[in-house]
Amino acid sequence: MKKLFTLLSFVLAAGLLSTEKVQATHCQGADLTYTYTGNPNEYLLTLRFYKDCALGSSGAPPIATICYQSANAGVSNTLDLYPIPGTGQPIPNSLCITNTGNCASGVGTQEWIYQGTVTLPSAQTDWVFGYELCCRNGAITTLVTPLNVGIFVSTYLNNLDFPTNSSPVFSSIPVTVFCVNNQFFYPQGATDIDGDSLHYTLVAPQDAGGFCPLTPIILSYVSPFTPTNPLTTLSGTTLDANTGLISFTPTAIEQAVICVLVEEFDTTQVPAVKKGSVKRDLQIVITQNCNVIQPYPTLIDSTVINGTTYTNVIYANCADTSVIVTLTEEVQCGSIAADGSDFRAIRPNGQPNPIFKADPVNCTNGRTDSVRVYFYFPLTQIRTALYIKKGTDGNTMLSECGNSIYETDGTDTTTINDTISIIVQDTS
Repeated sequence: MKKLFTLLSFVLAAGLLSTEKVQATHCQGADLTYTYTGNPNEYLLTLRFYKDCALGSSGAPPIATICYQSANAGVSNTLDLYPIPGTGQPIPNSLCITNTGNCASGVGTQEWIYQGTVTLPSAQTDWVFGYELCCRNGAITTLVTPLNVGIFVSTYLNNLDFPTNSSPVFSSIPVTVFCVNNQFFYPQGATDIDGDSLHYTLVAPQDAGGFCPLTPIILSYVSPFTPTNPLTTLSGTTLDANTGLISFTPTAIEQAVICVLVEEFDTTQVPAVKKGSVKRDLQIVITQNCNVIQPYPTLIDSTVINGTTYTNVIYANCADTSVIVTLTEEVQCGSIAADGSDFRAIRPNGQPNPIFKADPVNCTNGRTDSVRVYFYFPLTQIRTALYIKKGTDGNTMLSECGNSIYETDGTDTTTINDTISIIVQDTS
């Protein structure tokens, strides 16, 4: 699956116990998570961050120092995390911008992952793991004096009441570029190995000052931007509190900062009890010079039935209640209407076959090139005509650059926009 690209980057601070910060103006974002190892009070910490490959930018540090602290226990200490083998690889460039560079030529983005294991001295309700780095990119347009502030990411653990808990882990890469005036569904969803209920919130980005224990500092947005209104859009920025999906239509060229808090709750108790949380800080690019990436249904095959030639064929078996529609380009999973209203189906007798559901297939980093469509009535006739229409969500499915699939109605004479023909091979 293709991944998105950004022109921004960052470099981590040298160490949390140092009295001086490394002044590297390439900070883009990070998140910090933990996993219970199976041993009492022992957790694997994972720090992810993204660094650009700009010539002259600082390299990634050999060590990332984490501060872990508990006010209840009166403990504050540090742990060094080290790069995992093979980390620091470039992320493929987005198709949305014309750029054939790579890290060797000073263009591109690297993902760096650090890990280390900590054994906490006791079980407490208020453990916090934190990482601070400096400084943010001066190209940011939505924060006050971005060159003078850093990034602070943290994660919370209550291992007194939940000794085997692991934190949520983000399932998408936060490196992205958006196109002015196109609609986007930006996934910040996380997975939780414990099956806890997750709740998402847009919060203020932070820096941190002092020694370990670190003191968070809330950063100021340039008016009129706020944590819940972090960039210029057509009708605001919406976050689905249950899925972490951020949706918006950007209307201005800018470089913005978004911060997402994910809280996990034990819903087996009434009321639900908070078990932990993680935070992701990220920087995004809005650009006007975007390529048009137009998805179409894949021209799978053609066939002749009773003297009529049908193109763009999907084969099915008698009594099937779903088919998979493949596309020439990936679409944003969030732009697929869950109720199936992006599709219409008509049987040979002219009667509709209602579609009640559509799911992305193997959605990765918020995108897929295949959609499974579900029918109310099983497929029992030779051919069903399938059309792509604007769904109840207001679009017809969007490419990673925000371009819509054309609506099809069977009247277009070009094969690229032709009706999809579902051919039932077994009529028994």
